[in-house]
Amino acid sequence: MYTVCIAEDEYYVQKSLEARLYELQMDLEIKGFAFTGREALELYEQYKPDIFFVDIYMPQRSGLDFIETVRKRHGESQTLFIIVSGYSDYENMRRALTADAFDYLKKPIVPSEFLKLMKNAVEELKKRESLLALESSKEPEDTGSEEREELIQQICGYIHGNYQETLNIKALADMFYLSPSYLSHYFKKKKNLSLGRYLEEVRMKKAVELLLYTELPIADIAEKVVYGDGNYFTKVFRKKYNKTPSEFRRDTSK
Repeated sequence: MYTVCIAEDEYYVQKSLEARLYELQMDLEIKGFAFTGREALELYEQYKPDIFFVDIYMPQRSGLDFIETVRKRHGESQTLFIIVSGYSDYENMRRALTADAFDYLKKPIVPSEFLKLMKNAVEELKKRESLLALESSKEPEDTGSEEREELIQQICGYIHGNYQETLNIKALADMFYLSPSYLSHYFKKKKNLSLGRYLEEVRMKKAVELLLYTELPIADIAEKVVYGDGNYFTKVFRKKYNKTPSEFRRDTSK
């Protein structure tokens, strides 16, 4: 069963997508809906779905900004983002590709195009599952374990040196000549945490350094560690350190 979320600020479009998905009778489960970019982020954090339909123009945060934010915060994300919009201008198409969207669906939705898109999406998810199963069945320790260990260290070093960049698992996998599914599986096996969580740890440690040794405003620190939304940065920081960035700075300066 593949999970699906829909971010669309027009109720009737939400319902249209929902009806069309059920009509396909594919192995899909709709987990939730969002009307705004902020709600879309919350929905992603809750479910991390396999497929996410995203409208370009939404209140509070555009769909493309939402996708780019997810890619920055979750380096291991393998969600297939499908852009949904009545606009087909070049700039939005360019940004959709840059944000690593899977495909682009124009409104009004043409049934034949929708069917073709969903077949491609499900096929892609099945390919990833098959590849992961194949690679997981291998024993890296039996072939080149030292080289693999060194490779993991190189990846970690790259993350430490480029944590301010948009890092996602596909880009890292391409850079080190691995498949995204294998990198995700093997990294977690060796480091005992996901690549995305490792990236978050690196960024949080850098945030602590900036709080301790600089007088930068909290909003600027959030930007530097790629949490442009100060509220989200505070939420993540408090979850890890049991206090807000402001409280942390105040308590450690005594």
